[in-house]
Amino acid sequence: MVSSAATRVAARLEAGLDEVLGDAHRRGPGGPGRSADLRRDRLVIRSHDLLEPCPRRASRPADDYEDRVVTTRRRVGLLVLRRLWGEAPPVPPRGWRVDPGALGPTVRAVFDTPDVWPLQLWEWTRSLDQAGRAALAAGVVTWCDGVIRLVGTARDVSWCDPSLPIRRDVPGRAVGLAATLDATRRTMEGERLLVVTGAASPTARRVLAGQAVLVRTAVARRDRVARVTLAMPPSGQLEHHVVDDALLDLAVDRVVEHAALRVRPDDAPPRPSRSCVHCHLLDECDAGSEHLGCRPGVVAGPAAGRPVDDQDRRHQGTST
Repeated sequence: MVSSAATRVAARLEAGLDEVLGDAHRRGPGGPGRSADLRRDRLVIRSHDLLEPCPRRASRPADDYEDRVVTTRRRVGLLVLRRLWGEAPPVPPRGWRVDPGALGPTVRAVFDTPDVWPLQLWEWTRSLDQAGRAALAAGVVTWCDGVIRLVGTARDVSWCDPSLPIRRDVPGRAVGLAATLDATRRTMEGERLLVVTGAASPTARRVLAGQAVLVRTAVARRDRVARVTLAMPPSGQLEHHVVDDALLDLAVDRVVEHAALRVRPDDAPPRPSRSCVHCHLLDECDAGSEHLGCRPGVVAGPAAGRPVDDQDRRHQGTST
């Protein structure tokens, strides 16, 4: 049964998108009808899109994702945790818990089981040399270990399948909302969600929590979500967000604001910052170029916005 809160938020989301999109990205009469049209015209709004501080960059998201250890260890880690939790006995005795000591062997077993992997991820992994695969395995062990230390080893945690993205279309719209979600847990109070993140800003973490609930309830029309827990392995902290009207309204407001930027990108103002150095729009953004041009260690001309070397990067406060 869909809760009254989910119904209210769904109506608020519909009204907000109606205001900023009008007939754009609408299914049915006046909108795209064939599947090819839907793929071309679909507006997908992901959790990380909502965290972009610069309106201009948010209006034109970069399509520059690359498979690397740092970008794939979470998805491979979820495969490992699913296998580790799946090795529980059919009827676990009272108090039974997952053995974190089995993490290393489980990683090796997953690397030898291609049928559980998303195809593209498996093909990328197979393209790595021995050192690359060792680096990936080490990154996965580190990620899983950090998550287990925070979340624990209770049997009733259900880890998400990285082959199945958490994305749902808004009813009546060629608009898809995608959320970051790592695990779920059923309780008497309702479903509890787990999101693993490294987001430093409290506001950013709250947006991630709200987007997960929005996709899970108001869009997917699932059972009530009682709480979202954000696990932050780098800091060793857990942050709990009770699902209330304020959290859901924040998520809706961010989605509507982002949708408005995406359909009217020419109206999106720049917000220069030191992150301009990595922006894919730098060559056409005068504000960003001017901002970086007055900073030490940034080359003028065609290479503007790119640090010269590690020493310059330290001068700019972006040392890795």
